[in-house]
Parts: sequence; C-alpha cells; structure tokens
Amino acid sequence: MVMITNAHPLTLDMKAERLPLAQWFDAMISSHQYGAPKETPTFWDTLMTERPFDPQRTLFVDDSEYVLDSAQEFGIAHLLTLRQPDSSLPVRLTTRFPAIHHFEEILDGLPDID
Repeated sequence: MVMITNAHPLTLDMKAERLPLAQWFDAMISSHQYGAPKETPTFWDTLMTERPFDPQRTLFVDDSEYVLDSAQEFGIAHLLTLRQPDSSLPVRLTTRFPAIHHFEEILDGLPDID
C-alpha cells in the first residue's frame, strides 16, 4: 500500500512526525519526487516505472476529482473520493466518483497492524 501526495516532501515529513501515517503504508511518495503532479500523465508513467503495479487491481482514493480523472485516464480501475475532505466545509452530496466519508468504510476486514 502506497500513499501518494502532491504535498512537498518536507510537508509530508512533518505530517508523518505528527501522525503515525507510515505504519499504514509500504511507501509514502511526494509527486515532487517525480517533478509532476498527480493530475498529469507524466506522474502516472513515472510512478509505474518506479513502483510497477496492476492498474486493474489498484484502488486509488483521492479528494480531488481532477486527480481521479487523471488516474482513470491512466487506467486505474477502482477509484474513490471523499465526501468531506475538509472538515471545515460541508459534506459533498454529489460526486462524479463513488465516495466514502471515513476510511474505516474500506478498512473494515483488513488485518490489524502491530
């Protein structure tokens, strides 16, 4: 399981220090490492080269429908968005992609991490 973000690597490091994010992921990748944001085909091509994966068996969750559009164009089969990516804003009632409110909705049934 890999977390990919458009956040700068320094911001990602600060978040990882405050939240135990790393325990849930095999890797955490900033799009800055690839010189292209997730919204671009270049990002997906570079990600595939560095960390090959099967787009037909990949679940990708993102709060940006523009990023999800790019992932869909790349061929990622399973896409989800978030109903409330910003807790200071109201819940989104409509989205172009299937949506979840909490990650627990997809984490139920996965093994516990020590």
